[in-house]
Amino acid sequence: MRPSRVSTPVGALLLAALYVIGGVLGNRSSFMGGTVALVWPPSGIALAGILLFGYRMWWGVAIGAWVFTLAQGSRFGSPFGFFTISTAIGNTVGAIVCAYLLERFVGFQNSMERLKHAIGFIVFACFLGTTVNATFNAMGLCFSHMLAWDQLFTNVVVWWVPNAMGALVVTPILLAWSSPSSLRLASRWPLECCCCIAGLIVGTQMSFNSWFVYGVENYPLAFLPYPFLVWGALRFGQRGGTTGTLVVATLSIYELLHRRGPFWLGTDKTSLMLIGCYIGVVAVGNLLLASASVEREIAVRQTEESEKRYRGVVEDQSDLVCRFLPDGTLVFVNQAYCRFHGKTRGQLIGSNFFPSLMEQDREIPLQEFARMTPQEPMQSFDNKLLLDHGRLLWQQCTVRALFDESGQLTEFQAVIQDITRRKESEEALRLGEERLRAILDSMVDGVLVLDQEGRVTLFNPAAERIFLRPAAEVLRQPVQNLLAADDWPKYRDYLSRHLGQNPPKIIEVNGVRGDGQPRPIDLAVSEIIRGAAPMWIVIVRDITERKRLEDQYRQAQKMEAVGRLAGGIAHDFNNLMQAILGYSNLLDRRLGPDDPNHETIKNIQRSLDHASSLTRQLLAFSRKQVLKPKLLALNKVVAEMTHLLQRVLGETVQLKLSLAEPVACIRADPGQMEQLILNLAINARDAMPQGGVLSIETSHVVLTETRTFSSGPLAPGSYALLTVSDTGCGMTAEVLAHLFEPFYTTKDIGKGTGLGLSNVYGVVKQTGGEITVTTTVGKGTSFHIYLPRFEGRPGEEESTHLKPSGGGHETVLLVEDEELVRSMFVEVLKSAGYDVLEATQGSEALALAERFPEPIDLLVTDVTMPGFSGVELARRLGATRPDMRVLFVSGYTGQEAEQWGKLDRPVQFLQKPFHSDALLNKVRRILDHQEK
Repeated sequence: MRPSRVSTPVGALLLAALYVIGGVLGNRSSFMGGTVALVWPPSGIALAGILLFGYRMWWGVAIGAWVFTLAQGSRFGSPFGFFTISTAIGNTVGAIVCAYLLERFVGFQNSMERLKHAIGFIVFACFLGTTVNATFNAMGLCFSHMLAWDQLFTNVVVWWVPNAMGALVVTPILLAWSSPSSLRLASRWPLECCCCIAGLIVGTQMSFNSWFVYGVENYPLAFLPYPFLVWGALRFGQRGGTTGTLVVATLSIYELLHRRGPFWLGTDKTSLMLIGCYIGVVAVGNLLLASASVEREIAVRQTEESEKRYRGVVEDQSDLVCRFLPDGTLVFVNQAYCRFHGKTRGQLIGSNFFPSLMEQDREIPLQEFARMTPQEPMQSFDNKLLLDHGRLLWQQCTVRALFDESGQLTEFQAVIQDITRRKESEEALRLGEERLRAILDSMVDGVLVLDQEGRVTLFNPAAERIFLRPAAEVLRQPVQNLLAADDWPKYRDYLSRHLGQNPPKIIEVNGVRGDGQPRPIDLAVSEIIRGAAPMWIVIVRDITERKRLEDQYRQAQKMEAVGRLAGGIAHDFNNLMQAILGYSNLLDRRLGPDDPNHETIKNIQRSLDHASSLTRQLLAFSRKQVLKPKLLALNKVVAEMTHLLQRVLGETVQLKLSLAEPVACIRADPGQMEQLILNLAINARDAMPQGGVLSIETSHVVLTETRTFSSGPLAPGSYALLTVSDTGCGMTAEVLAHLFEPFYTTKDIGKGTGLGLSNVYGVVKQTGGEITVTTTVGKGTSFHIYLPRFEGRPGEEESTHLKPSGGGHETVLLVEDEELVRSMFVEVLKSAGYDVLEATQGSEALALAERFPEPIDLLVTDVTMPGFSGVELARRLGATRPDMRVLFVSGYTGQEAEQWGKLDRPVQFLQKPFHSDALLNKVRRILDHQEK
């Protein structure tokens, strides 16, 4: 109920006036001497007023009832009598009760275009509400002593019938024409309306005003207007139905008042009963038929609009939409479906849906369809589609199963989307993730991804290997758990100061492995901003090997520095011993044959030989000892030392040999190789005071890549491996760190010089090899010596015996920076008859040679001198004196002097200290062209 916007005073007065007019019309259509009206219009007007204008119009009903009662004169007593008041109250309360019941229980709408509103109106308004009105009126008569109390019920019925008929006939037409209609009338509706009204009037007149309808036996003819009533209700809704009812009721009552029609039986009471039933049936039937008709039309229209909207939505979709039967037969397709398949709707309707799927994928939708139920009617699946031109597409198909009221499957409705790009993107993303995972898995460096709280969200396999922890143990844990506690402040300081630098700064910290052991690592952190949440990428590199190499490099540098120091000391000692040895030789020559000082000089020379052995060991360590390399059979060198080694080792140490075949050849100095093996054997014997086993083994090794040892890197190639092992006490890490340092020994004072293993180190390095040591405390030590292999046959060792040599008269240019040595050389050469030109350094020698016009037969020069070396001096002099011969002397090796000669011929060289006869012999052989 929606109240009208009419103002209350105007509405109330209008309602009161209509009430009075309705009452007058009701009186004029009364029967039984004007006491009984079949249809009482005021009750219908009162109810319509409340429904149209709201409860605020109640006093309009009350005024109308009161005025109408007064208009009846003294018939109903005084204006303020009980009956007058009760009538006004009864009409008002009855209308209000009817309106409330309709609004409360039906949700009533005045247009009554829904069947439930019509039924609710009939029940609440025509029966319940009017009963209240009739009861008030009857009781008013009783209280006013106009009616006996025993006639109360009969009079309630008498008053109720006209009130109910008024509600059925008058209220609906007022409501229908006061409310908007939902019907859509055709353009010819006025003509149709006129025909319907004309037919209705004619039919009613034929039913009630024809000679052949008199008599109750002809009452069926009273239903001649019915086709026109139905026509009006169906075509024009409540307006047509209620208007038809009013027309039929008016004409039939009019004819009955004039005692005509099939319902006049001669008495008013019986005729009223029949005509009342007739009008009631017409009114109720028309009311229900019109409501049902309008409701159906509204439903049909809404269905059509819904279908239109649905089709609009479906046709405008870019997605493919279709419906098909359970066997796959298509019954509907939208335009997108037609465009996609390149066919018309007529070509597609009736075809089968399933052949559009790839044969191997058809099982997927069939399985999905089988799982559909009325409770779960939707399924979605992805499938591949092969087009006619061979292109493969991906589709996502969302299918809804449609069931009838019995739960039987009728058809399927499918919405199909082209998801090829999405699938391609997903595949590209998957491949990208696989590539990223492969890259992360193959990286040598560890990669960690941290969230903004510093917790690990990714831990690659390299990180697992570095930290010896599985990823599952580390994920979602703080990264600090992987770092040593002492390095946490360093890590926090790094984040606060260097995070965000490009390239990221690298810091060195200690990681904590799964077994609790520390591991040195390099760590770099990069920050990546993704939205509001930062992400940190941590690169971890295991630097254990680098640290080991750094330690080895520092050790090698230390050994190199010690070697240079040892070589310098040996060089200076050799110069000093050279002078002593030379002058002792000169002195020995000047003594008579029987002079007892000969023995003294021999003791001096023996002491010098011992000192020379010491310097040779220092030079061997510094790799500046003069070597005479030749091809050697390593197995032969080891085998020929067997008797010597057994005597050195003693009876408590057992010697075992394991020599590989074929024999490996090396290029080395025979004496140095023998000294190397002997030093290792003596060192092993001292490590086994209670006896044990010394094993010497030779084998062949081929390195395919560079291998780094503590002594240095070893290039790829073929090597002879000499392994010397003992079962002695082994060495600690501290001893191993200083093992090859000269003068380092663990023996008691006076039992070792500390030069044995340093000599071994120097010989190995000078021969082009490398040495490594493995040791276990309490179990023994193994020395592994890698020596380059050479092809060829071992040669015979040259004799080192010095033959006596005479002097000469040639000119010799002597260049020596040590004054004592130079003076000694001059005296020795002059005593042999040579003409000697002496200089202290290269520049002085060049100037002297430039001033000397005669040929210079031989240049005797020290290798290492101030200014420039003896080799450079020889080159400069050789440019102007090509026939001049050269002899190099030095306290170092002859490696630098070898630059003077060609690689295919030896260089003439003498290492200090040497005997005077050795110098004279060498000079003579060079000048006699016995040596080039």
